[in-house]
Amino acid sequence: DDYFEGDGNDMILKKNRYIIFLGDVVDRGPYNMEVLFIVLSLKNKNFDNVIILDGNHEDYKLLKRYDTEEEFNLQFQDQSAKISFVDSKINRILNRLTTCVYLFVPGKVYHLSHGAFDSIYAGFLNGMTVPENNDFHKETTLYKFLESNTDFCLLDNNNSYTNYKWGDFNNKINQTRVSVRGSDIFEYSYDLTKEYLERFKINNIISGHQDMEPINFLINKNSNTQNLVKSKKYPLYQPESLSTFKVSNDEFLAIITSTATVSRDLKVEGVYIEISI
Repeated sequence: DDYFEGDGNDMILKKNRYIIFLGDVVDRGPYNMEVLFIVLSLKNKNFDNVIILDGNHEDYKLLKRYDTEEEFNLQFQDQSAKISFVDSKINRILNRLTTCVYLFVPGKVYHLSHGAFDSIYAGFLNGMTVPENNDFHKETTLYKFLESNTDFCLLDNNNSYTNYKWGDFNNKINQTRVSVRGSDIFEYSYDLTKEYLERFKINNIISGHQDMEPINFLINKNSNTQNLVKSKKYPLYQPESLSTFKVSNDEFLAIITSTATVSRDLKVEGVYIEISI
């Protein structure tokens, strides 16, 4: 009730209210088009206040394996014979989504993406280790972009398998390693994630993608007062009740959200993260 004007039926956000979708708007299941239309309607009515991030399931070569293209053809039977999904306006929109948002708020910077960060783009050696040159990150395009007061959009020619969309976090490993998802995709350790955050002056990462738990954390081992490892291990979040809880910035490096593992009979509509300024 605190987000929309009036009764919310017009989907007009109140002043200073923003929504960022973490990607995978289209995915498995029979409601791809309905969910996408709701999200695009929110964007259309609140263009400057709604951001839709690019998930790996927005890539055609992945989504075509599941239900999105089939749903498009079923719902637009009169037109789909003339216009394929690949040539549709929907696919053109999906191809132009933002991959990552660096959100600057008073005193803090948040990294928001569907997957993890891209360690190759950030200058780490082979994407997994810190180079001998301790100031390596200052020579990267990313660092110069984040330090700029005039540049607000960075275009990267990286391929669609960027770790911004495909990368994972792993509490159980000591060193970052190549993921089973592909040779250029990584599972990021606590230590390398911490290096990324500190070198690029970022407080926390907020992401989706990993379908291990409804809410999961890459924990800050030095101030993990609530043992935030997996949602099944602590009482703060229970899908049955959708209870709310708060954590401070210094208790975690990354928070990862997903409803993919929540049983459908729990009627969980989504996982929401609110940043208060």
